[in-house]
Amino acid sequence: MPVMRGYALAALPILLGCAVALSNPASAQAQSGFPRTRNVGVGERPLEGYEAAGIVVGTFTAYPKITLRSDYDDNILASDVDPISDVVFGMTPEIDVKSNWNRHEIALSANSTITRHDKLKDEDATQWSVEAKGRADLSTSATVNVDLAHNRLVEPRTSAAYLSTDLEPIRYDISTGSIAGSIDFTRVRLSSSVQFARYTYHDALLRTGGVISQDFRDYNDTSAVLRADYALSPSIALFSEGSVGKSHYRSQSSTSDRDSSRSSVLAGVDMELTNLISGELSVGYLDQEFDDPELSGFSGVHYRAKLRWFPTQLVTVSLSGTQTTSDSGLVGDAGLVTRDLNLQADYELRRNLIVTARVGYVDGDYEGIDREDKRTEESVALNYIMNRAVGLSLRYSHLHQTSSGADRGVSFTSNRIGVALVLQR
Repeated sequence: MPVMRGYALAALPILLGCAVALSNPASAQAQSGFPRTRNVGVGERPLEGYEAAGIVVGTFTAYPKITLRSDYDDNILASDVDPISDVVFGMTPEIDVKSNWNRHEIALSANSTITRHDKLKDEDATQWSVEAKGRADLSTSATVNVDLAHNRLVEPRTSAAYLSTDLEPIRYDISTGSIAGSIDFTRVRLSSSVQFARYTYHDALLRTGGVISQDFRDYNDTSAVLRADYALSPSIALFSEGSVGKSHYRSQSSTSDRDSSRSSVLAGVDMELTNLISGELSVGYLDQEFDDPELSGFSGVHYRAKLRWFPTQLVTVSLSGTQTTSDSGLVGDAGLVTRDLNLQADYELRRNLIVTARVGYVDGDYEGIDREDKRTEESVALNYIMNRAVGLSLRYSHLHQTSSGADRGVSFTSNRIGVALVLQR
């Protein structure tokens, strides 16, 4: 019941936005206290003369695109014993279709990522996704967004679910749906969202011909978020945010019930200070409890940071960090607490030539077993947009993981270097 009340509470701003926008249109014309349009990052800045032209079809525009790439990985299976190197060839065709309306918007997208390996043919995979988005502009200050998607994915080799390199790639499906709404009252902004996700894992196949069922990982997840912002000025706003969620496993074991409920609260500041800094900082409390009292839950400090620094118009530095809980993918472990920190710098050497460097750190603490994984990744990429139709990119990344504890997993290091050709219309 508390979770259901939380969902109903999170939907109130959407209904409130509809009612206010329809019953009092004049209030929608008030100037918003949340402009946040002063700073545009290097990677987000429109490149006049280099953007895809698209194909106009009635009141819609289609943007077809295909990416061809080749990568060399010196540890393709993320193994700590006798690493195997391989060359991976990939092709990603995709298409985005967007409406050209003055109000409201519909966007459709579909893509597929096809990878083929030079030596390890069992690692070949085809992933795909389809998505439909819609935005209803109830007024200049009230909107409602709907998002539906389905994805067929392959779990990365760096996942803890691979207990052995003898397992072939693990495939899974995610079906998601969400509805979100927001409304501005000059100095106050109310927003909320409700999301649903259904995870279905395919059986893991052994190279020797055996099968390891992944049914124990299939689950549904429902969550809701409610947020209120108050603008102290056009540049600074205080906000509070609350969320609730429920995970239900569709195949329970005879020894434990892995269903769980979670909740969190955050309070912080959202800002855009002059032309130098923008983003948000928040801190609060996070709690996750399992229906089975024998399973270890988590409660403690919750935090989230998303900051961007603009030392010049040609450089954008981004810093992000958060703490979350998720499914670990391991039998005997109920959940995983993940803390991550990412630092990225984008440098516009020329209007159409951008260098991106990134450093990331992830700390994964398993709640039901004695295991902790620490992962660092460094990467650098060079993106060159030749014209509206052709782009070229180079990328190098270094990944290192250490696993500790009585139930520790694999500690490994991998290096990957690749080149990609982008063709678009």
